[in-house]
Amino acid sequence: MFLENYITAERHVDRGLEIARRTGQLYLLPQFLLCKAYIHFSTCRIATALELADEAEPITRALGSGELLGLALAFRSQILMQTRPPGDPGALAAAEEAVAAAGKSDSWWASLAWCMLVYAALGAGDPHRVQEVLLQAGGGDELRRLQPSVRPNFLELLATAAVATGKMEEAEKWAERAHQEAEQLGLPAQRGAALRSHAQIAARRGDTAAAARLSPRPRRTAHSPGRYCARRSPCCSGPLS
Repeated sequence: MFLENYITAERHVDRGLEIARRTGQLYLLPQFLLCKAYIHFSTCRIATALELADEAEPITRALGSGELLGLALAFRSQILMQTRPPGDPGALAAAEEAVAAAGKSDSWWASLAWCMLVYAALGAGDPHRVQEVLLQAGGGDELRRLQPSVRPNFLELLATAAVATGKMEEAEKWAERAHQEAEQLGLPAQRGAALRSHAQIAARRGDTAAAARLSPRPRRTAHSPGRYCARRSPCCSGPLS
């Protein structure tokens, strides 16, 4: 899934869902449902991604796991950002509830919930909150606590926030790191995040030609069904239609 091989990932998730349901292992359902929601979100199937996240949420509440509930609500906030108008309070409210549920542990689930809050805060027009929350969630400037295969996405967030607050040298630093890590990964969506980082800097400096050249184009890949949906910066785009 994090290696963007979505067809194979969804096949494995569907098998897991079938086994969990058939054997009554309900505690496994939220994780499989959220994995499938992520796959649908990443391949532009936004409506079904929201349905899957909504199915997972009440199960996580019943299980009583704060970190798992935090992850479910955090991911739901990401999807809401694409289905509602810019600035809609629903996404931020879901993200705030997510971090309250997840707490401040340094677990992967809790850290990811805090990262999703950053997306929602940025989408709500609060770039000043981004660096503090994201660096705390990531364990410092190196973001070592965050999943390496999606770290360029979070470096893009830091670049976006720096551009929005006029800190261009910081923006360049984060954009260059996003580029370096994305090149090491070789994953299309992460390269897209790095390109968007540099495109924002060019646009802020008035170089619209460079910004247009750097902006990644959605495309099909061998591993993704339908349209390939690059993760986008909330500050630079509206909801998907």
